[in-house]
Amino acid sequence: SFFKGLVKGGCVPGGGRRPDEGCIRVKNLPSDTTDFNLYEMFAPFGAIAVQGVKAMINEDGSCTGVGFVDFQDPEVAGGAGGAF
Repeated sequence: SFFKGLVKGGCVPGGGRRPDEGCIRVKNLPSDTTDFNLYEMFAPFGAIAVQGVKAMINEDGSCTGVGFVDFQDPEVAGGAGGAF
């Protein structure tokens, strides 16, 4: 798609390679958690990378209880991880 091409070409801020320190793992999520729910919960802490939220999903479509959020700033990730 057009957007994926922009990300791959480095035209979108936060679309490139980011340090692992900016990624946090979230546990004990409800079974109905979606990527968008993670975005809503963590966006107030700071900028999240393009395609930077992922709720892990079971085959039946329910959340496994684990998700990942990839912040553009590692310092923000530390604060957000400590809040939950």
